[in-house]
Amino acid sequence: MSINDVTFFDTRRHAVIPRLLGILRQLIANYLAYRQQLADIATLRSMSDRELKDFGVYRCDLDRIADEARREAIDSALRSRSVGSVL
Repeated sequence: MSINDVTFFDTRRHAVIPRLLGILRQLIANYLAYRQQLADIATLRSMSDRELKDFGVYRCDLDRIADEARREAIDSALRSRSVGSVL
């Protein structure tokens, strides 16, 4: 049997790898943003009410502010990865 007699099938397996890499990037971005959120909350909670008021923030707003910062960090991390990598 020569190489010309062999039938090759296109299985499209190579399309799985970019999807897996995308999922992995998203998981890493979520984890890093979560860790940064914990650090941000700890920093803000260590401040006095007067220091927070200087920024125009009340103690009840801390969790909302940290959630917004986490979402922005995830979005910017995923945007920078997708622009920088060409597959």
